[in-house]
Amino acid sequence: MQDEQNCKKKISQGASFIIRITDRKNDTWQGSITWTDRGVTKYFRSSLELIKLMDSAVQAAAPEAGYKVTDKGKENIRRIKTERRSSI
Repeated sequence: MQDEQNCKKKISQGASFIIRITDRKNDTWQGSITWTDRGVTKYFRSSLELIKLMDSAVQAAAPEAGYKVTDKGKENIRRIKTERRSSI
């Protein structure tokens, strides 16, 4: 339980966004999302596309933090056990 909380905290620290909604057409949002930690800006044409961009950014941040976001509804976060090199 504690590992999951630490994992969520690390991932959330690695995925901070600035979202700019510039328009609303066809009952959805259009705008840009900036991943503040990386300085990357991408444009989206729908709220679904926005969610997918955020999801891909979190997926990319997880391995850097030593964690993997599982595919079980994306709510389960499991720690990847890194291989430790044994010193001889």
